[in-house]
Amino acid sequence: MKSGKHQLILATDTAPLTPASSAALGSAALMHAVASHGGAWVAAGAAKESAWLKSVPVDSTDMATHRDGYCAQTLAPAYFGHHAATLSQDEQWQKAHHIISGQYADTIASLAAPGAAVWIHDYPLQLVPGLLRHLRPDLRIGFSLHSPFPPAQTLQAIAEREQITTSILAADLATFTDARSAANFAACTENETGTPLVMPMPADAHAIAHAAATATARTAAGQIRARLHPATTVFLSTGGTDSGDGTIAVLNAFAQLLDGRALQAGTAVLIHLAPTGEPPAGENGALRHDIERLTAQINGKHATVGYVPVHYQRQDLSEAERAAFYLAADVMLATPVRDRMTPHAAEYAATRESGHGRVVLSEFSSSQAQLPGAIIVNPHEPGALEQAMLTAAAQAATASPVMKTMRAQVHTNNVTAWARRFLHTLTDGTMLNPPEHADHQTITPRRSASARQRKEGKQHHAQPTGTGQLATSAHP
Repeated sequence: MKSGKHQLILATDTAPLTPASSAALGSAALMHAVASHGGAWVAAGAAKESAWLKSVPVDSTDMATHRDGYCAQTLAPAYFGHHAATLSQDEQWQKAHHIISGQYADTIASLAAPGAAVWIHDYPLQLVPGLLRHLRPDLRIGFSLHSPFPPAQTLQAIAEREQITTSILAADLATFTDARSAANFAACTENETGTPLVMPMPADAHAIAHAAATATARTAAGQIRARLHPATTVFLSTGGTDSGDGTIAVLNAFAQLLDGRALQAGTAVLIHLAPTGEPPAGENGALRHDIERLTAQINGKHATVGYVPVHYQRQDLSEAERAAFYLAADVMLATPVRDRMTPHAAEYAATRESGHGRVVLSEFSSSQAQLPGAIIVNPHEPGALEQAMLTAAAQAATASPVMKTMRAQVHTNNVTAWARRFLHTLTDGTMLNPPEHADHQTITPRRSASARQRKEGKQHHAQPTGTGQLATSAHP
C-alpha cells in the first residue's frame, strides 16, 4: 500500500476542540504535538481540512449508526456501566462500526510515512489498531483508552469481544485510565499483556490556569460569588447523565447536611455543571429526571427569598467560563461511584494560585496520584461523603501548602508531559523527550510480535497476535 508523508498520526472519534471528543480537554496540547512533528490529526467530521487536520471520508448514515447505535448502546453500557444486561446489539450497528473503523484505518495508512507513529484514542476506534496493523505492519501503533475497561463477565456479553481484545493487543503500546481497567484487560486476555500501562490523561493545567489569570475570568468569578451572597461556602461538582459520575450521591449528601443542619441553609450552595449533550433516552433520560427532581426537592425545602441552595446548570462552557466557576468555588467535589477520569478536579487545582480551596476526591477517580492531599472518600460508605464535605468546607478558607503542592503537581504532570511521555515510549525514545520526574518509574517496553519483526526486518501480513506493551507505572 502506498504510504504518506506524516511521521505522526493522531486519530480521535471527533475533531479536536469538539466537546464530545474523548481528548477534548487536552486538544490544545495534542495539537501542539502533532504540529511540532509535521503530523496529522485524523477525525471524522472535520469541517475544514488543513495541513494538519485530515477528515476521514465517512457516510453520514454509517457514522450515525456507528456512534448512536454501536458505540452508545452496545459499548458505552458495557464500558461505563459494566451492565451486560442493559447493552443492546444489532447486526447493522456492528456492520457500521466495522465500516467506520476500516475507513479510519485506510485513511491513516494512506497518510502515514514509513515507520510513522500512530496514536489512536478511545473505545469508538478500538478496532482500528488491528485493522491498521494488517494494512501497515511497519507502523508504531499506540492506543489510549480514556474510558474504563469492563470486567471479563461484562465483556463476554459483547459479540465482538475477541476482535476488541485482539485489536488492542495489536498495538505496540496500549494504556488504560486506572489499575482496575488494566487488570480487567489482562484478565480478558489471559495475561497475554502482563501488566498493561496505567496512564490516564491529565488535565491541560497550563491552559486553564492561563484562562483563570485573565481579568475576564476573575471578574466573572466575582460576579458569581456576588449572586450567591450571603452563601459563604460554594461547593462545585460536574457530571452529565452518566450514573457513574455520582451526581445523585452528591445531591443526597448535600441534602442530608442541610436537613441535619450540619450546613446552615443560607450559608452553603452547591453548583452542579452538566454539559448540554444530546437529549438523553432510556436509563440516561431517567437519570437526568432524577437529578432535576432531587434538585427541585432540595430547593423547595430549603430555598428562601434571595437564597437557592442548588444551582443546576446544563450548558457547554468555554475554558474561560469553567475557570470562573473554579475560582468562585471553595470546594471541588469529584466523587464518581465507579472508575472514572476526573479532569475537572485537576483543572480546579490548577487555578488555586492562593492555596485556598479543597478537593474531595473519590477512591474511584483515576486522578488520585495527580492530586496529593485531596480528601479521599468512598462515596458508597454511609456518611463518608457528608463528612468529607464538612471537612473540606471547614478548611477551604485557609491557604494551605496542600493546595499549592497539588497545583504544582498538576502543572508538572500536565497533558503536554503526558503526550511527550507516551510518544517517547511508543517510539523507543526517537520522538520527543520524556518529562523528567523523579517519581515516575522507568518504563521498559516489551514490544508486540509485530514490532519485534519490524526491528528484525521481517514482514507481518497476518492478523496480529502480539503481546503489546508490558510496563508498570503508579503515576499518570
